[in-house]
Amino acid sequence: MNTVSTSQTTTSTTYTNLATTGPAVTLATDTSAIVIATAEISNNTASKQCKMGFAVSGATTMAASDTYATWATSAGANGIYQMSGMFYVTGLTAGNNTFTAKYAAVSNTCTFVNRTLIVIAQASVATCSDTTPDAFSFTNQTNVSTSTLTNSDIIQLSGFNCTVNTAISGSGSPAYRTCSDSGCSTVVQDWTTGASSIASGQYIQARLTSSSTGGVQYNAVLIAGNGSTSWGVATAGDCSGSPAVGTGCSDGTVYAGQSADGNVKMYVTRCNAGQTWNSGTSTCDGSAWTLNWNNGTTNWTDTGYYSANTGRANTTGLAALADAGSPHNAAQYCENLDEDGHTDWYLPAKNELATIYGGKAAIGNFINDWYWTSTENYTDDAWSHDFTDGSQSLSTKSNALYVRCARR
Repeated sequence: MNTVSTSQTTTSTTYTNLATTGPAVTLATDTSAIVIATAEISNNTASKQCKMGFAVSGATTMAASDTYATWATSAGANGIYQMSGMFYVTGLTAGNNTFTAKYAAVSNTCTFVNRTLIVIAQASVATCSDTTPDAFSFTNQTNVSTSTLTNSDIIQLSGFNCTVNTAISGSGSPAYRTCSDSGCSTVVQDWTTGASSIASGQYIQARLTSSSTGGVQYNAVLIAGNGSTSWGVATAGDCSGSPAVGTGCSDGTVYAGQSADGNVKMYVTRCNAGQTWNSGTSTCDGSAWTLNWNNGTTNWTDTGYYSANTGRANTTGLAALADAGSPHNAAQYCENLDEDGHTDWYLPAKNELATIYGGKAAIGNFINDWYWTSTENYTDDAWSHDFTDGSQSLSTKSNALYVRCARR
């Protein structure tokens, strides 16, 4: 593997070197090799293409061409795209071969940064009858905090009959390790950025450091034998403009849509009450709590907080009560919550929770069960929302239901 970090440009419409040639990799190959080319690519004009390919010299002479090239098409001027391409190159002449990255602009000016070339000779697996693993993939991670070292899930590779080569490339300094068990308690190959190998039945895990900028996805390409997968880690985005529902904001909250009483932006926590966000795995750790709307007794009281739109006012009022039904546990939990740098959380009102349910899939981490709203109906019941089918119903206040807090 070799990398050139310097930002350099070309306007050439045929494959050429940049001011700094390469990167280049020289190694002994048999008649085939796997080549991975990756770079951050941009064009100064919208809808124009830039290409990164490679030429081969030494025992083999092969010019760079579109057959073995990764392309980026700019959606907007100067947009930056992290591109990776993996190519299985055959027809090589056995011997020492040098693979050198080459670059071209379909038109206008193309810029290339953090250019990496990885070449894996296939000689060591040439005697294997099957070097292609069964399809494998990691779970992409979203709404990750910026500049965070993030681990993938651990997956088992199978379906091949010998030890095969492994390699990784991409953004965020990706690395991987191989293990003999599903929890990686016994490590075969510790974290590495270079070439290694894996046997059928062993496990593999990747990691990379997320972007320092919100709303950016870094990708890593992992190769095992003649199989590969791409894994993405996206940082929380910018919620200052008109974000899409489900956008993870830079402060750690998730945009949930417009309020029902005046089109005010609403945000929710990433997890349910009782859980904590694990930025390393992009999952909610711990078990979600179920809470009573009141204090869990049959000491029914009419609180007077019937608003279907203003959960903030409902929550403040319920938390301040000192009646026979106090403390009102669901509202009190949100009132006391200090998370993501905010202390103004509240239990959503009936219509607010309906809006949140509308973004259920995009927001994520909900349980297919009933959630409390802060909207009272009568002395002994309040409104709840079923996150299985979206229906709303009345539930006895002493029932224990799930809670997701919101803020504006």
